[in-house]
Amino acid sequence: MKKLVIGGVINAVISLAVGGGAAWGIMHFSHDSKKETKKATANEKKIDLKNSAFISMPEILVTLHDKDDKDRYMLVEIVLIADGKEKEKSDEINASQPLYQSIAVETLSSFSYEEMRNLHISEIKDLLLTKLKKGVAVRNLELPFEDILIKRVVYQ
Repeated sequence: MKKLVIGGVINAVISLAVGGGAAWGIMHFSHDSKKETKKATANEKKIDLKNSAFISMPEILVTLHDKDDKDRYMLVEIVLIADGKEKEKSDEINASQPLYQSIAVETLSSFSYEEMRNLHISEIKDLLLTKLKKGVAVRNLELPFEDILIKRVVYQ
């Protein structure tokens, strides 16, 4: 009987230690991720969608090669978000659409079909926005839009 009581006490102590460690780990790591999320949100520029202009670009068709070296296709529709208060920015975006399309085609066609299919829409958006910013900066131009939206993606 003594062995049963001692075994029960040891089992209870071990359970408390494991449970307490797990609870501490969850609280510790979830607290750090909240800090990182707050930092990331604070660093992002807030966009006032009420005063924004949404400029749809023509559909972009990209040829992707799959693992068997067959041609596959990706259709992407992008919407550029600009400050709606500044009419000249909207005009500049419309005039520069071929440049933006060229950068998007160059960026997307560098991937294989499988690689592109494994990306989430948000990853494609971030990739395109980064490349558009770099492409415009290389040409010593000012970026006339603040963000982009991916309106549609179709794979074939």
